[in-house]
Amino acid sequence: MKHILIISEHPDSDGSTANTLIINEVQKQLPDVEVRRLDKLYPDYQINVPAEQEALSRADVIV
Repeated sequence: MKHILIISEHPDSDGSTANTLIINEVQKQLPDVEVRRLDKLYPDYQINVPAEQEALSRADVIV
């Protein structure tokens, strides 16, 4: 199976019913999908660029 990476960056993901529903349903249907919620990983907006580049390089499909 291809490695699928979903990058989610919603400024208020906890308050977004639609975003939460979509991410939860995708994870339920495709448990091997990697979801990177940048708002949770980097609440201070100090993105670890090398870590994100590594995640991108591992992915076959990026959403």
